[in-house]
Amino acid sequence: MPITDLTHRKVLITGGAAGIGLATAEAFARQGALIILVDLSEAALEGARAQIESIGARCETYRCDVANWDSVSALADDIHRTLGPLDILINNAGIAFFAGVVEHPLAQWEAIHRVNVMGVVHLVSAFMPAMKQAGGPRHIVNIASLAALAPAPNMSAYAASKAAVRNFTEVLAMEEHDSEIVVQCVYPGFINTAIVAGIHSVGANISPRQLEKLQQFYRAKGADPDVVASDIVRGVLTGRAHIHTGPMSSVAAWLGRLSPRLLRKVLIRSSMKSGYLAES
Repeated sequence: MPITDLTHRKVLITGGAAGIGLATAEAFARQGALIILVDLSEAALEGARAQIESIGARCETYRCDVANWDSVSALADDIHRTLGPLDILINNAGIAFFAGVVEHPLAQWEAIHRVNVMGVVHLVSAFMPAMKQAGGPRHIVNIASLAALAPAPNMSAYAASKAAVRNFTEVLAMEEHDSEIVVQCVYPGFINTAIVAGIHSVGANISPRQLEKLQQFYRAKGADPDVVASDIVRGVLTGRAHIHTGPMSSVAAWLGRLSPRLLRKVLIRSSMKSGYLAES
């Protein structure tokens, strides 16, 4: 059974100082939740705290490296000591890199895996036991991506990491099917956030023109993070297992079930238009 009233519920959001994370924090704050923001940048966290408090909600901030177990474990100890068990855990933190498979540095593969995959594993491992012990309906919400369902060229590590998040979430949901923990996965489509706009280091196969075309595409076609935030809040209140949000997310999921072969053709064509794949 999902949570039906968010008033005073403790909501922790990783990567919460910007983008989808901050928009989601604001959406839950408007519902009366107590917001717990986790990010790497203390300066960004302070700015985010001011935005949340301007809504009239309580906001606590913590600097934490989700890729590092010791950092996450210390975070959990601190929060459990001062605030108690979470009501809602939202694993949003993520990084990306844009390169062909051959040109993709192994160091970037490892960094993306540590943040995007192990970050989720770390937070669930650190917080879920106390959530279960406390009893009552509680939620674990993992942010995957359209890339988990419909990966584009030149994003192999990112797409693989988000597919891992999707499958991890499915396993967790099955394991918790008879508990009060509601496990949910979110699949944002094209969203205009800094995860693409902030990419300046790319693989050797990506031209400056190609990168600029991709960033222009997200600025023109990408949905605002507020769209994702609203869908997450609605998804929590209704208990939906899979939350599709933003351009192409639902379409890709449907087309992937109907015809994976057709989906691949569509992805190749759209990748050329958007900049993921250079036009030949």
